[in-house]
Amino acid sequence: TGIPLALVPLTGVVYVALIQATRVRWLNRAQNTRIQDARKTTLQGTIFDSAFTVLAESPEPGVRRYIQDKSIRLALSHTLGDQKGMSETGVENRHATTLLGMTDLTGTDRTLQTLRGDAVSGCDIVLTLNAEMCAYMASQFPSGSRGACAVINYRTGAILGKVSLPGYDPAAMDQGAQDTAYYDRVLQYRYAPGSTYKIVTLTAALKNLPGVESEMFDCQGVWSFADRVLQCAGGTAHGSLDLKSAFS
Repeated sequence: TGIPLALVPLTGVVYVALIQATRVRWLNRAQNTRIQDARKTTLQGTIFDSAFTVLAESPEPGVRRYIQDKSIRLALSHTLGDQKGMSETGVENRHATTLLGMTDLTGTDRTLQTLRGDAVSGCDIVLTLNAEMCAYMASQFPSGSRGACAVINYRTGAILGKVSLPGYDPAAMDQGAQDTAYYDRVLQYRYAPGSTYKIVTLTAALKNLPGVESEMFDCQGVWSFADRVLQCAGGTAHGSLDLKSAFS
Protein backbone atom coordinates (compact mmCIF):
# COMPACT_ATOMS: atom_id res chain seq x y z
CA THR A 1 0.00 0.00 0.00
CA GLY A 2 1.20 3.50 -0.75
CA ILE A 3 1.25 6.58 1.47
CA PRO A 4 -1.90 8.75 1.13
CA LEU A 5 -1.09 11.94 -0.74
CA ALA A 6 -2.34 14.04 2.19
CA LEU A 7 0.37 12.54 4.40
CA VAL A 8 3.25 13.10 1.98
CA PRO A 9 4.09 16.64 3.25
CA LEU A 10 3.95 15.41 6.87
CA THR A 11 6.19 12.46 6.01
CA GLY A 12 8.70 14.88 4.53
CA VAL A 13 8.66 17.01 7.69
CA VAL A 14 9.23 13.97 9.93
CA TYR A 15 12.05 12.76 7.66
CA VAL A 16 13.76 16.16 7.71
CA ALA A 17 13.36 16.36 11.52
CA LEU A 18 14.98 12.93 11.95
CA ILE A 19 17.85 13.85 9.65
CA GLN A 20 18.40 17.12 11.53
CA ALA A 21 18.31 15.40 14.94
CA THR A 22 20.80 12.78 13.77
CA ARG A 23 23.04 15.49 12.30
CA VAL A 24 23.07 17.47 15.57
CA ARG A 25 23.87 14.34 17.62
CA TRP A 26 26.76 13.54 15.27
CA LEU A 27 28.08 17.11 15.35
CA ASN A 28 28.15 17.04 19.17
CA ARG A 29 30.12 13.81 19.39
CA ALA A 30 33.58 14.17 20.92
CA GLN A 31 35.04 12.32 17.93
CA ASN A 32 33.99 15.16 15.61
CA THR A 33 37.24 17.01 14.96
CA ARG A 34 35.27 20.11 13.90
CA ILE A 35 34.30 20.58 17.55
CA GLN A 36 37.90 20.57 18.76
CA ASP A 37 39.00 22.88 15.94
CA ALA A 38 36.15 25.32 16.62
CA ARG A 39 37.05 25.51 20.32
CA LYS A 40 40.46 26.90 19.36
CA THR A 41 39.01 29.81 17.38
CA THR A 42 35.59 30.46 18.93
CA LEU A 43 34.62 32.38 22.04
CA GLN A 44 32.49 29.65 23.58
CA GLY A 45 29.17 30.52 25.19
CA THR A 46 28.83 30.78 28.96
CA ILE A 47 27.00 28.17 31.05
CA PHE A 48 24.88 29.57 33.91
CA ASP A 49 22.87 27.86 36.64
CA SER A 50 19.30 28.93 37.44
CA ALA A 51 20.58 31.77 39.67
CA PHE A 52 22.81 32.96 36.80
CA THR A 53 25.96 31.87 38.58
CA VAL A 54 28.69 31.42 35.96
CA LEU A 55 29.66 27.76 35.84
CA ALA A 56 31.87 27.80 32.73
CA GLU A 57 33.10 30.66 30.53
CA SER A 58 35.69 31.55 27.92
CA PRO A 59 37.56 34.85 28.35
CA GLU A 60 39.16 34.22 24.95
CA PRO A 61 39.10 31.57 22.20
CA GLY A 62 40.83 28.36 23.19
CA VAL A 63 40.48 29.03 26.92
CA ARG A 64 37.80 27.51 29.18
CA ARG A 65 37.43 28.43 32.84
CA TYR A 66 35.14 26.81 35.39
CA ILE A 67 33.65 28.11 38.62
CA GLN A 68 36.33 28.44 41.32
CA ASP A 69 34.39 26.49 43.97
CA LYS A 70 35.77 22.96 43.60
CA SER A 71 32.86 21.39 45.51
CA ILE A 72 30.48 22.77 42.88
CA ARG A 73 32.72 21.62 40.01
CA LEU A 74 32.80 18.08 41.39
CA ALA A 75 29.05 18.02 42.07
CA LEU A 76 28.26 19.31 38.58
CA SER A 77 30.95 17.44 36.65
CA HIS A 78 28.54 15.17 34.77
CA THR A 79 26.13 18.04 34.14
CA LEU A 80 28.80 20.43 32.88
CA GLY A 81 30.89 17.93 30.97
CA ASP A 82 34.40 18.77 29.84
CA GLN A 83 36.45 19.97 26.88
CA LYS A 84 37.85 16.48 26.18
CA GLY A 85 34.46 14.84 25.73
CA MET A 86 34.94 12.27 28.49
CA SER A 87 31.41 12.73 29.88
CA GLU A 88 28.89 12.11 27.12
CA THR A 89 25.95 13.59 29.04
CA GLY A 90 27.53 16.94 29.96
CA VAL A 91 26.37 20.24 28.47
CA GLU A 92 29.90 20.96 27.18
CA ASN A 93 29.59 17.85 25.03
CA ARG A 94 25.90 17.30 24.39
CA HIS A 95 25.37 20.96 23.46
CA ALA A 96 28.82 21.77 22.08
CA THR A 97 27.43 23.08 18.80
CA THR A 98 25.21 25.56 20.66
CA LEU A 99 28.08 26.81 22.82
CA LEU A 100 30.16 27.18 19.65
CA GLY A 101 27.34 28.75 17.63
CA MET A 102 27.64 26.07 14.95
CA THR A 103 23.93 25.36 14.70
CA ASP A 104 22.30 28.39 16.33
CA LEU A 105 24.04 31.25 14.49
CA THR A 106 23.28 32.00 10.87
CA GLY A 107 25.83 32.80 8.21
CA THR A 108 24.73 36.44 8.49
CA ASP A 109 25.49 36.43 12.22
CA ARG A 110 28.99 35.16 11.59
CA THR A 111 29.59 37.64 8.76
CA LEU A 112 28.56 40.54 11.01
CA GLN A 113 30.89 39.28 13.73
CA THR A 114 33.75 39.25 11.24
CA LEU A 115 32.96 42.72 9.83
CA ARG A 116 32.82 44.17 13.35
CA GLY A 117 36.15 42.55 14.18
CA ASP A 118 34.52 40.51 16.94
CA ALA A 119 35.79 37.08 17.89
CA VAL A 120 33.56 34.36 16.53
CA SER A 121 31.32 33.58 19.50
CA GLY A 122 28.79 30.95 20.47
CA CYS A 123 25.57 31.02 22.46
CA ASP A 124 25.06 30.99 26.23
CA ILE A 125 23.10 28.27 28.03
CA VAL A 126 21.11 28.70 31.26
CA LEU A 127 20.41 25.52 33.23
CA THR A 128 17.36 24.86 35.40
CA LEU A 129 19.41 23.48 38.30
CA ASN A 130 20.95 25.37 41.20
CA ALA A 131 24.71 24.93 41.71
CA GLU A 132 24.66 25.40 45.49
CA MET A 133 21.86 22.84 45.86
CA CYS A 134 23.90 20.32 43.87
CA ALA A 135 26.96 20.90 46.06
CA TYR A 136 24.81 20.40 49.17
CA MET A 137 23.33 17.18 47.75
CA ALA A 138 26.83 15.84 47.03
CA SER A 139 27.97 16.71 50.57
CA GLN A 140 25.29 14.44 52.04
CA PHE A 141 26.84 11.32 50.51
CA PRO A 142 29.31 9.42 52.74
CA SER A 143 32.92 9.94 51.70
CA GLY A 144 34.01 7.62 48.90
CA SER A 145 30.50 6.41 48.15
CA ARG A 146 28.95 5.85 44.74
CA GLY A 147 25.42 6.80 43.83
CA ALA A 148 23.12 9.32 42.25
CA CYS A 149 20.47 11.83 43.23
CA ALA A 150 18.16 14.12 41.28
CA VAL A 151 15.56 16.70 42.30
CA ILE A 152 12.92 17.31 39.64
CA ASN A 153 9.99 19.70 39.44
CA TYR A 154 7.21 17.18 38.85
CA ARG A 155 4.98 19.81 37.25
CA THR A 156 7.42 21.05 34.61
CA GLY A 157 10.04 18.29 34.43
CA ALA A 158 12.78 20.84 35.14
CA ILE A 159 15.85 19.34 36.83
CA LEU A 160 16.54 21.44 39.93
CA GLY A 161 19.45 19.39 41.26
CA LYS A 162 21.51 16.47 39.93
CA VAL A 163 24.54 14.65 41.34
CA SER A 164 26.41 11.52 40.25
CA LEU A 165 29.26 10.09 42.31
CA PRO A 166 32.11 9.57 41.96
CA GLY A 167 32.65 12.76 40.05
CA TYR A 168 35.65 14.38 38.43
CA ASP A 169 37.08 17.89 38.08
CA PRO A 170 36.53 19.36 34.58
CA ALA A 171 39.10 22.04 35.42
CA ALA A 172 41.83 19.45 36.11
CA MET A 173 41.43 16.81 33.42
CA ASP A 174 45.18 16.11 33.41
CA GLN A 175 44.94 14.75 36.96
CA GLY A 176 42.88 11.73 35.96
CA ALA A 177 39.78 10.43 37.74
CA GLN A 178 38.43 7.45 39.65
CA ASP A 179 37.17 4.43 37.79
CA THR A 180 33.62 5.05 36.40
CA ALA A 181 33.88 8.75 37.33
CA TYR A 182 32.88 9.78 33.80
CA TYR A 183 29.78 7.61 34.03
CA ASP A 184 26.60 9.59 34.78
CA ARG A 185 24.67 7.42 37.20
CA VAL A 186 21.57 9.63 36.98
CA LEU A 187 21.17 9.24 33.20
CA GLN A 188 23.16 6.13 32.31
CA TYR A 189 22.35 3.68 35.08
CA ARG A 190 19.28 1.78 36.21
CA TYR A 191 18.39 1.54 39.89
CA ALA A 192 15.50 -0.26 41.59
CA PRO A 193 13.19 2.38 43.13
CA GLY A 194 13.55 0.84 46.60
CA SER A 195 12.20 2.87 49.51
CA THR A 196 11.48 5.89 47.31
CA TYR A 197 8.41 4.00 46.10
CA LYS A 198 6.97 4.23 49.62
CA ILE A 199 5.85 7.74 48.66
CA VAL A 200 3.60 6.25 45.98
CA THR A 201 2.11 3.59 48.26
CA LEU A 202 1.63 6.12 51.08
CA THR A 203 -0.20 8.48 48.72
CA ALA A 204 -2.45 5.63 47.56
CA ALA A 205 -3.21 4.64 51.18
CA LEU A 206 -4.10 8.19 52.25
CA LYS A 207 -6.34 8.58 49.21
CA ASN A 208 -8.16 5.24 49.35
CA LEU A 209 -8.12 4.07 53.01
CA PRO A 210 -10.12 6.41 55.29
CA GLY A 211 -8.61 6.66 58.78
CA VAL A 212 -5.39 4.88 57.81
CA GLU A 213 -3.28 7.68 59.33
CA SER A 214 -4.52 6.72 62.83
CA GLU A 215 -4.41 2.93 62.32
CA MET A 216 -1.80 0.81 64.13
CA PHE A 217 0.23 -1.88 62.34
CA ASP A 218 2.16 -4.83 63.74
CA CYS A 219 5.50 -5.41 61.99
CA GLN A 220 7.00 -8.85 62.63
CA GLY A 221 9.78 -8.30 60.09
CA VAL A 222 8.21 -10.69 57.56
CA TRP A 223 5.18 -10.35 55.31
CA SER A 224 3.77 -13.07 53.06
CA PHE A 225 2.10 -12.01 49.84
CA ALA A 226 0.81 -14.56 47.32
CA ASP A 227 3.74 -16.98 46.87
CA ARG A 228 6.41 -14.53 48.04
CA VAL A 229 7.83 -13.67 51.45
CA LEU A 230 9.03 -10.11 51.93
CA GLN A 231 11.38 -9.13 54.73
CA CYS A 232 12.31 -5.83 56.33
CA ALA A 233 15.98 -4.89 56.02
CA GLY A 234 18.01 -7.32 58.10
CA GLY A 235 14.82 -9.16 59.09
CA THR A 236 14.18 -6.56 61.80
CA ALA A 237 10.78 -6.70 63.52
CA HIS A 238 9.62 -3.15 64.22
CA GLY A 239 6.65 -4.05 66.40
CA SER A 240 3.60 -1.78 66.74
CA LEU A 241 3.71 1.28 64.43
CA ASP A 242 1.35 3.92 63.14
CA LEU A 243 1.65 5.20 59.56
CA LYS A 244 3.80 8.20 60.44
CA SER A 245 6.38 6.28 62.45
CA ALA A 246 6.45 3.48 59.85
CA PHE A 247 7.13 5.94 57.04
CA SER A 248 9.91 7.67 58.95
